[in-house]
Amino acid sequence: MRILKNITVLLLFVISFNSCRKEVINPYWDVDLLAPVLNARLTIHDLLNDTLIRTGNDSLVSLVYQNQLYRFSLDSFLNMPDTNYRYSAYLDSIKLYDVIIEQNYTLGEIIMGAGLGFLLPDGSTHEIGPITGISSNDIIIDATQYFQTMTLSTGFLDISITNNLPVDMTNVIFQLKNANDNLIVLQDTFPLISVGTTISETVSLAGKTVNGTLIGKIINMDTPGSYGVPIPIDYGDKIVTKLKIYNLEPYSATAIFPAQNLMNTADKIEFWIKEIQLSEIIIRTGYLELDAYNTIEDPIHFTYCVRSCIKNGDTLRVTGTIDAAVNGEAAVLHQIINLTGYTLNLRGAGPVEQFFNTDMNLNGHIDNDTINTIFVTAIGRIDSTGHVISLSLQDSFIFLSRLKSLVPEYAIGYLGRDTFSSASMIGFDVFEGLQDGTISLEDTKISLSVRNQVGASARVRFNNISATDTETGAESTLIFPPGSNPLIITKPQDPYSLTTPVTPAISTLYLDNTNSNAQELISLMPDKISYNIDLFMNPGIPPPPLAMGDDFVYYDGILTASLDIEVPLCMAATNLTLVDTTDFSLDEQSVENINNGHLDMWVKNWFPLEAHIQLYTLDNNLNITDSLFSIAQSISHGIIPAGNDRVIEPETSLLKIYLNNKRLKELTESKKIKIIARFDSYPTGEHIKIFSDYSIEFRISGDINYHVN
Repeated sequence: MRILKNITVLLLFVISFNSCRKEVINPYWDVDLLAPVLNARLTIHDLLNDTLIRTGNDSLVSLVYQNQLYRFSLDSFLNMPDTNYRYSAYLDSIKLYDVIIEQNYTLGEIIMGAGLGFLLPDGSTHEIGPITGISSNDIIIDATQYFQTMTLSTGFLDISITNNLPVDMTNVIFQLKNANDNLIVLQDTFPLISVGTTISETVSLAGKTVNGTLIGKIINMDTPGSYGVPIPIDYGDKIVTKLKIYNLEPYSATAIFPAQNLMNTADKIEFWIKEIQLSEIIIRTGYLELDAYNTIEDPIHFTYCVRSCIKNGDTLRVTGTIDAAVNGEAAVLHQIINLTGYTLNLRGAGPVEQFFNTDMNLNGHIDNDTINTIFVTAIGRIDSTGHVISLSLQDSFIFLSRLKSLVPEYAIGYLGRDTFSSASMIGFDVFEGLQDGTISLEDTKISLSVRNQVGASARVRFNNISATDTETGAESTLIFPPGSNPLIITKPQDPYSLTTPVTPAISTLYLDNTNSNAQELISLMPDKISYNIDLFMNPGIPPPPLAMGDDFVYYDGILTASLDIEVPLCMAATNLTLVDTTDFSLDEQSVENINNGHLDMWVKNWFPLEAHIQLYTLDNNLNITDSLFSIAQSISHGIIPAGNDRVIEPETSLLKIYLNNKRLKELTESKKIKIIARFDSYPTGEHIKIFSDYSIEFRISGDINYHVN
C-alpha cells in the first residue's frame, strides 16, 4: 500500500501548489500557469516493508516472515519456592546449675543431745549402750547462690549418708523441707547404716517446688551401741550427709542460669520442586531473612550457618546477639542477607559430613548425597551473667529463617519430565491491505525451527498450525510429512561459564511444495496464523540416581520455536485488490484562486503488473463524496519478451485529474482519501518474478487557470 499512498501524496502536493498573492484592490485577471514538474521513483523497497524483503543473488525478491511461536526459559518451569525454618527453645529446654550440699552431724552432737556427756567424755574409752530416739536440730541448707525458687518439670535429688561414727546406726529418718513454707521436699528412712559405710537414695523432684533455703533434719536415729566393747570416744566422728540436686529443667525459676546452648541443631531444609532434582544452583538474586524473638531476661548469642551456601570460598555464616527481654517485652532481631553470587549446594548434609567424616546431624550415620536439600546448623547461647532472673514456662527463644525469592543464575541436576503447552493466534501482515482477488505462488518455503539453550533433551509437537483469512473466513491447516512431527530436540553442551553463552542446539523442519501444502497455506493470503504446541522435557528419560543429573539451565538460556516463511515473488495474480485509507487535508486558501485545470501524471512502470487505480474522497463519517478519476485509471505493465522472465522495457501510462471549483471545494472539505487498486500479472495466468531493480517512475505536471487580483 505504500505505492498508493506515495501516489496520493504526489497528487496532493501539486494540487496545493499556489503562487504568491499580492494584496491589491485594483482590477483582476485570469492567467494560465504551468505548475512545476515533479519527478519521483519508487522501488520494491518503497512499496513493501523492508523487514519483509530479502533479495537473492539473482536479484529475485522474496517476502520473508519470521515470528517466534514459543519461548521457554528458566522461569517457565523452575520457580524456587521460599523455605521456612523454625526453632523454638522454651524454658523446659533450659538447664539450671547442679546443686551439691554437704552437712555433718557429729558424735559429740549426738552424745550431748542425749545428755550423756558426763558419762561419755571426749577422748575417753567406754562402752556405749543402745540409744534410741536420737534427733538433730534443724540444719539450714543455703542454696541461694544457685537459685531462689524453682518449680521443676524434671530433676533429681541424690542423698547419701556416710557413717563415720564408731557404732552402727539404725532407723535413720532424714527430712528435707522448704524453709519458707515447710513443704517437705524429701523424707526417707534408712534401716541400717553400718560403721564406715555409705548408703544412697535417688528421688525425683518432678512437679515439686524447691526453695533456695532448705531445712534438713534427722528426725530419728537409733544405735545398738558398741555391743559391750569399750571404744574410743571422739566427739569429731560424724555422720556425713550429701545432697546433690541435678538435671534440673524448670517450669519456672528465679535463679542464676549457667552458660548454655539453648539451641544447637543441625538440620536440613528441602525445596519442594515438582519432579525437578537439583544438586546445585548459583544464585542470581535472592536473600536470607532472619527473625528472632527473645522473652528471656538474658541476651542470646546466635550463629546460623548455611553449610551449603558458599561465596568466594567462604561459607554463609550469620552471627548476632538478641537483647534481653525487658519488663516482659520480647526483644526482636531482624536481618536480611543478600545472596547474590552465592553457590547453593543442594545435596544435603552428605557433602559436609563426608568432608569432615562426622555425623553432624546426629542421625547415626554419614549421609549420602541427596537433592533439593540444604544443610544448616544453628546455635543459640546464653552466657552466665551471675544475675538472678525469673523465667516461666512462657519464656522462649524463637528463631526463624527464610530463603526467599531465589532466582538461579545457573542450575544443574535433572530438569524433570514435564509437558508445557502453548496456543495462540498471531498476525500475519505479509498481505496486509489485500481485500480481493487471487494469487498463485510458484514456491513457498516454511521452516519450523527450535533453538535450544536449555541443557535438557526435549521433543516439540506441533499439534496444529493453521492460516486464516478473517475477511473471508477461509482457512487451511498445515500438513506435515510423515515422521517429521514431533521434532526431536537435542541437548546443548554446558560451557560451565556464566560469561560464555550456551551454543544452541538447533533442530529445523523444512516444508515446501514437495512435502507439504505450504503453497496452498500462503496462497490463501491469510492475515492470521493459529498454532498449538506441546513441549516435552526429557521425553522417555528416567530420573538419574540422586545428585547425578547433568541437565542444566542458565538464566538467559532459552528454548524458542520459530515460524519462518519465505515467499519468492514469483506469482500469478488476478484481480488482486488492495484497499487503504489515508488522512488528507487541503487548506481552502491554497486553492481559492484556482478556476480550473488538470494534472498530468506520467507513470513509467517496470513491474510486470497491470494496475487499475481509483481515488475517492471521504467525509468525517468515511462516506465517499467524490472520485478523483471519472473511471478507474490503468497503469500498463512492463514489457516481457516471449521466452524471457524479466521486464526489459517499461510501459508509460498517462493519468489525468481534472480540476474545477466544485471539485476543489469538495477536496478542502474532505478529511481522508480511499485508495483502491486492482492488479493483474502479465502474461495473464503465468507466474511472473519480481526483481529488486524494478521500479515505477512518476512525472507530474499541471495546467491550471489561476485568478489573480
